[in-house]
Amino acid sequence: MFENWNRINILISIISNFETYLSSVTRVAMEANPSLLFNYIYLSPEDSLSPEDSLSFEDFEKIDGVIFLKKGLFDKKGYKDLIDDIESKLTHGDWTNRTNTFYKLFPNAPAVFRNKIKELEDARKLRNNAAHSFGREISQARENRNFNKLSNYDSLSEERLIKYFKLFSDLSTEIDNYLLLNHIGSYEIVYYYHKNYVENNSLFEYDGETMIKLKRHLTSEQGTTTWGKEYLKGMIKYYHGVE
Repeated sequence: MFENWNRINILISIISNFETYLSSVTRVAMEANPSLLFNYIYLSPEDSLSPEDSLSFEDFEKIDGVIFLKKGLFDKKGYKDLIDDIESKLTHGDWTNRTNTFYKLFPNAPAVFRNKIKELEDARKLRNNAAHSFGREISQARENRNFNKLSNYDSLSEERLIKYFKLFSDLSTEIDNYLLLNHIGSYEIVYYYHKNYVENNSLFEYDGETMIKLKRHLTSEQGTTTWGKEYLKGMIKYYHGVE
């Protein structure tokens, strides 16, 4: 029983981490390309089930999220409430409804969720049953004197746990590849520059010393060497040129 509890606890952590990831990455995508919000507002649930047959707002010209970022629009209550609502529907409830929300927001996304609804639902139900039972099991075990089976939720074998780990790992990879290529791009580094340099120092144009500081920051604190000086120079000039 102890080994089964441990395996289920690992599954609970995997699912929680995946939901945190899904919440974060979709929020970044919505900020990087605010036109995605049109999908959520204007496409009906029926449309979201068949993206190949529906009008996709991804076919329209994308909106540069840097414009919204500089104007502080994402801090406005309307945008915050809308994004929070979408985020909640992606991370709560059954996976059929979560999947409908995902494809309503990203109609052209790969069918990774749609093809894995059964497996995702099995994992969700197992997680929920176990999470609700853990607290009760302690008191039940203390009072038990007849060696009765205490657990009323599914057992989880090591083989099945590995399959769930692969499921959520593969999903996150697919989502990453799609969102980074089609919506997020370099928005995160622009956001980092905006929040940590522009807002703190009231910068209004490109500054070479600031670019060097940013480069050092990214290397020492963030542990990345992905962005070179020329790239960061171009990024900063682009940021200040967007109106």
